[in-house]
Amino acid sequence: MGFSNSAYLFGRQQEHKLKPILEKYFETTLVMPTNRFCKYDYYDNKREIELKTRRISSDRYNTYHLAKGKIDYAKTTKKEFFIAMNFTDKIMICDYSQHKDQLDRLVGKEVKLIRGDKCINVEIPSNLFYELKVIN
Repeated sequence: MGFSNSAYLFGRQQEHKLKPILEKYFETTLVMPTNRFCKYDYYDNKREIELKTRRISSDRYNTYHLAKGKIDYAKTTKKEFFIAMNFTDKIMICDYSQHKDQLDRLVGKEVKLIRGDKCINVEIPSNLFYELKVIN
């Protein structure tokens, strides 16, 4: 996949914005890797979390796209792996370990991204995600 600096900067901004929300939800202090090509956006001693921000509402589609390499990585890590989707209306979470068999069977297909580059994406059914609820 080609690199887009503007997409990277937008994503990094969203990562900083959501970090305290995810820390509160997971009841931990999260670290953000410095390697911009890391397979996840946050980690602690027990888990790794990949965050994807979308500029659409969560109910726009019945599947959520994720680069296949993220699922391939989740198969190999010894930590818990979570996929967080930040939509305009809510944050959705998928716990890889709860849906491992189904996620591992997903087949990727090449898609052309809005910014022009291509990648191998998998379509994850939205019903594998639950809404993140932060208790004050």
